Amino acid sequence: MLSKWRTCRTSLNFIPRFVSDKSSSSRNEPCKEKCPEPLMEQNNYKAPKSVRVTVINSASDVGKITNLVLKQDPLIKELRMYCLGATIGMATDLKSVPTSTKGFAFTGKNLHIALKKSDIVFLVGSNEPDDVMTDAEVFEKNKGYIRNIATSVAKNCPEAVVGISVYPINSTVPLFAEIMSQHGVFCPNKILGCMSLYTMRARSVTACILGVNPTTVKVDVLGGGTPNTIVPLIGSATPAGHCLACRADEISLGIANMNSAVWALNKRQATLSAAHANAAFVHDIAKGLTGKVSEGIAFLRNTGLYGLKYSALPVEYGMNGVSKIHRIPKMSKSEISRFDQAIPFLQDDIENGEKTANAQITPNVEATAKCERATKVCCTT
Repeated sequence: MLSKWRTCRTSLNFIPRFVSDKSSSSRNEPCKEKCPEPLMEQNNYKAPKSVRVTVINSASDVGKITNLVLKQDPLIKELRMYCLGATIGMATDLKSVPTSTKGFAFTGKNLHIALKKSDIVFLVGSNEPDDVMTDAEVFEKNKGYIRNIATSVAKNCPEAVVGISVYPINSTVPLFAEIMSQHGVFCPNKILGCMSLYTMRARSVTACILGVNPTTVKVDVLGGGTPNTIVPLIGSATPAGHCLACRADEISLGIANMNSAVWALNKRQATLSAAHANAAFVHDIAKGLTGKVSEGIAFLRNTGLYGLKYSALPVEYGMNGVSKIHRIPKMSKSEISRFDQAIPFLQDDIENGEKTANAQITPNVEATAKCERATKVCCTT
């Protein structure tokens, strides 16, 4: 019986209290000895204080501004800027920004060097929608770009959290995930589509109507990242979202079509707001990786919400990407109806992205030649 009890105590990592050799009469006195601490299993992993971020397509208009904002992020210790074209000039320019973040420029065939040991890989869009091309046409131009980056990420930094802001994310995220799955390194909580631009617009529009500070407004977004699949939950917005229930459809339509409105005025995409949204998305992920509480909206693989493999959902970021998916707020009848209308479009986009992963893509000769001609540089700022 004694040996059995000792075995039980050992398995529980229990250490008995210190018992002195004094007489039994003195045992009722308070013990003045310090008892040893119980043996407990401890997690030796500590969250890093800062992370390494690689931005792909850094030389684009949105990429340049994104790099400028990320250069000022104290959670980033290394900012690696990659593009097929030369990035040395941009990196030299950013050298004048006095921050703790170190900048590295990569181009040409140095993609594998830019990805090594990266904690976050962020893809900036190379071809964005306009008033002429459809979503399917934009995806046709971007699918080769996604395939090449996904293959390189799978080989060089499979454990990195990947943020994708390449239109349309309804198809590019499933395509990226399928490529990672083919290499046996797919992790659903680390392949994330950036929804920050739509979330930011929803907050700004809602705050303008309510007459409050936009930083105090929270609006969740469901669905996807195209005008016909995005569903802002205006009725559950805080504060006082219920006051806008009668105008929810009008506000949602305005948010969804804001890209077209900006294009009609500038004949170009909204580069400033897109870059700010990209940097905010990367910052939220970096906060989670460094052990801080961080929440946001991400387009990711889920457990089958409404029969969908992928959807934008409110999430919490942790040290392994998404650590928690929050419950969906209560939806109004109009929001449920809008979501039901978005499901067929979203399903088609997801299926298109997954099918493309198994299809043969004709090599882009022009891009390959440009990569060959690019100067192979790596500079520190």
